[in-house]
Amino acid sequence: MERPKCVFSYSQVWSLSRKPLRSKDTFPKISSQLIRHILFIVLLFALSGCAGIQYADKVQARDITQLDKKETTSKVLANAEEWRNSGVMVKKGLKYKLTATGSWSAGALCGETSPDGLGAAALCYGGSATYMGKGSASLLIGKIGESGSPFPVGNGLELTAPDDGILFFRINDTPLWMADNSGSVDVITSLVGSSLENVVKYQGAPAPLALPLKKAFLPHLWNLERTSQRLQFGTLSPEIPGQPPRRN
Repeated sequence: MERPKCVFSYSQVWSLSRKPLRSKDTFPKISSQLIRHILFIVLLFALSGCAGIQYADKVQARDITQLDKKETTSKVLANAEEWRNSGVMVKKGLKYKLTATGSWSAGALCGETSPDGLGAAALCYGGSATYMGKGSASLLIGKIGESGSPFPVGNGLELTAPDDGILFFRINDTPLWMADNSGSVDVITSLVGSSLENVVKYQGAPAPLALPLKKAFLPHLWNLERTSQRLQFGTLSPEIPGQPPRRN
């Protein structure tokens, strides 16, 4: 997975746009502030062609209820443009624990943070600076399915799956700024608590007797129990083959 070669990084764009202009670089009746804005926009177009990388490995998602360990680990790169397939196919109603460790940066100006994104520079929060339009650009986010809505994960989350689908992860940075990102985080996805117990019960417990079948046998079971009690207390003599039962 080679990092794309870009002419400028975001930090270089910012520093160039703030560089003082010499008098001979300015035109009559045009303010230097306006020229800076124009320069900044031009450099942004140059940077926009520097998208992030694509993952070289192709992950096959699996239902971790079928695995012995009931968990899996995936590495999420800060400069990856695409969503990272976690390798987990979540099942609706089951609870999963997501645990993320490591450090990364959404660009030189944002600074290095943990997966919760806390501590990033102010210009790396909300609005056009993030994928979700809120939170930190260095925040770990996830989604279920290709068209699922993104949600914050941070350093960890207990997730009850609202639907079946593949679990994906990525950094909360916008695709425009991926090239100057660095670092990665490891995310462990595991099945926890009552969900694990329910899976064990489901896989190991015998199937319950169908209700209509139980109702069909109830009268016979009741007659058998009453006959046994009457024999025990002497109210009914043992039957002789070919003859009706005799009472004492």
